[in-house]
Amino acid sequence: MRFSDARNHRQGFTLVELLVVIAIIGVLVSLLLPAVQAAREAARRTQCISQLKQIGLAVQNFHGAKNLIPDSHTYHTSGRKKYLGHISGRGWITITLPFLEQQARYDQLEPYFGGRFPSNTGINHVDLIDVVNQPVPGFRCPSDPTASEPSSTEQFQWPNREIAVTNYKGVIGNNRMGNVGTGTPDCHRSDNCDGFFWRFSFLKPLQFKDITDGLSNTFLVGEDLPRYNFHSALYYGNGDYDSTHFPLNVKPNPPTPFDWPLAFTFRSDHVGGANFALCDGSVKFITDGIDYDTYRFLSTRNGGETTDGVF
Repeated sequence: MRFSDARNHRQGFTLVELLVVIAIIGVLVSLLLPAVQAAREAARRTQCISQLKQIGLAVQNFHGAKNLIPDSHTYHTSGRKKYLGHISGRGWITITLPFLEQQARYDQLEPYFGGRFPSNTGINHVDLIDVVNQPVPGFRCPSDPTASEPSSTEQFQWPNREIAVTNYKGVIGNNRMGNVGTGTPDCHRSDNCDGFFWRFSFLKPLQFKDITDGLSNTFLVGEDLPRYNFHSALYYGNGDYDSTHFPLNVKPNPPTPFDWPLAFTFRSDHVGGANFALCDGSVKFITDGIDYDTYRFLSTRNGGETTDGVF
């Protein structure tokens, strides 16, 4: 047979060979995808760490300028009329904005800090409708699949209002929200919380010198997921803090975001834990397997507990 005839009669792949090739490609893709996903999550986690560092640095710079840790205003007096000057509802994040290169946004909000949230003034004023729905760069964790939806119409005490939300919450301490869980008695309506941020924190202005447990052993800001906690309004003093009264990463299935005693806890979509900014400016990844007592102790500023060797 001439060479040209042999070439013309050469057969292609058989069906079996084609199936083998497809199977091999499928195996290679299945091996590659987890690596790609892991690399993407590593990048998202790195961005989250960077954002928390910026927030922690902003708190430190606020303290450097004011000699105080930023506080929050409650949204009602809880029956104590002497608090009428502090019920605008503005949170600690709001007054930290100038230290996050957000002076213009702060200037929009600041004239309303003397108002009264329940009277539709304060940050609840109609003039701020198109302000409080605006996100601030760096307050949504990219690992949260809802981060592309920076606002919500489901936030508690903001019915049917479009409100910007945050993944990053200040630490109230080892406080039993609603007197459930583990920790000290519920303090969020008082002045005696053992962390830093809560809606009555204006009653107890704090400084870094009040952190007797050590700056490198004390949580300042941690992660939360707004879909599990409808108390996540970015600018609001009743949406910018969480407690360690339940273990890290409690995620009811289905979510119960209005169950506030459980909702006010730290959680993330990172695999195996969540990031926390500490008072010394560092950011640490805290694993789900951390000893629960140690986790709670890290949330207090002056409990005197031993947490040496954790990091």
